[in-house]
Parts: sequence; structure tokens; C-alpha cells
Amino acid sequence: ARGILPQAHGVRVVSQRIKQSIMDMGYRLKTEPVVLAIDVDAEKIINAPITLDLKKQFPQFEKHVLMVSRLTPEKNISFAIDVFAECQKKFPHTGLVIVGSGPEEAALRRTVDQRALEKSIVFMPWQDNVASLYKTADIFFQTSLYEGYGLTLAEAALAQCPIVTSNVGIAGNILSEACAAICSVGDEGCCIEPLSRALSDQQYADSLKHNAYTAIKNSLQTHNEYLAAYGRLLTSL
Repeated sequence: ARGILPQAHGVRVVSQRIKQSIMDMGYRLKTEPVVLAIDVDAEKIINAPITLDLKKQFPQFEKHVLMVSRLTPEKNISFAIDVFAECQKKFPHTGLVIVGSGPEEAALRRTVDQRALEKSIVFMPWQDNVASLYKTADIFFQTSLYEGYGLTLAEAALAQCPIVTSNVGIAGNILSEACAAICSVGDEGCCIEPLSRALSDQQYADSLKHNAYTAIKNSLQTHNEYLAAYGRLLTSL
């Protein structure tokens, strides 16, 4: 990065967080980085039908906590399991549904078995219509070590699923603390508190999801607007 970025005629980043990190590093750039987020099809998520209802798929759980993620080290899923294990002591009829695949899947499954959580934590392969999962979950939980943008945060917000997340990507910027419960990376105590509160306080959960939906919806461009912004970025070089 130190060698390449100063040579670029332009630098496009997907979030204000990344722009600030580049600026803080003191690179001698030709131009200031331009923030152009990813192209999110909001209407597709908002209007997506419920083809898979978590409440019907896993009726043994009274509450459903959802994770949608690649099962890779930077997603920090083992930490999420630790947090959920503590919450599950207070809310024994709550389930954690982990949707995705990746190289850590076997190790994560072993961890669940070793901790005797196999009745409370279930793994699902990737689904074509993840929007229906967000819409039928009670909480969306993300524990990533880092994210550039954090597409799943935007998707969960558009599907009006309350969010508990580590402070990565658009968390703390587009999604303020009024929109999501935001915790420092790896802060177990911080994650347990809002996760427990969202499970027990429906008014709090409703407030998070309504605020997040509004914030994300207002932040997104239409596809044509996105293409036009990308065009302006290229012609400005």
C-alpha cells in the first residue's frame, strides 16, 4: 500500500472509516480518497419474499439470533460462540443460527460440540434468499475483526432486523449507536449486554431496527445514481 497508493491517480474507498485510516497513515496521495460505497439493491431486500422462516425452521427456539458470514478467521465466529454461550445461560430457549461456509467450519462445529451447545447453535449452508432469514430473525449478530463496508449490516438493516455488531465497516458512521448496538472488537462484556437487552426488551429492539432502516435507506443511491457517481469519479482522474 505504501508503494502503490501514492502512485494512483485516484483512490476509491467504500467507507468513511477506510478513508480516515488511509489519511491517518500519512500517505502522500495525488488526490484525497473518494468514498463510494458498494451498490446495494435496497428494493430487492425490502421486497424479498419470505421463502425460509427461521421460526418455522427451528421452532425449538423462542428467539433466533442470526449470523450470515464466511466462516473465516477475520469474522471471529468463535468469539461469537463465546458471547452467545453466556447469553444462553440467561435465555436458554434462544438459538444461534450461523449461515455460511468456509475453512473454519469444521473447527467451529467441534467447538460447539465440545461446549455442549449443539442443541442451541445450528449451522446452515449459504442461502439464495438471505433477506428472508434477516426478516425472520430476532437479532443479527456480527463480530468481525474488520470490514471494509459490511454488506450484511446494510442487508440486516433493510430487512429491519435489530443489529448487534463490532465497531467495523459502516458501524459508528452510517449506523450510529441509535441504529445498532456497537461494541469494540473483542469486547465480550459489551456484546453480552445489548444482546441480552435486545432479547428481553422488544421496545429497544424495535427502536434499533427502525432507526437502522431509515439510516441505511437514506444513505443508499439507486443503481443509476451509483453508476453516475462512479462515472464522475473516473472522469475526474
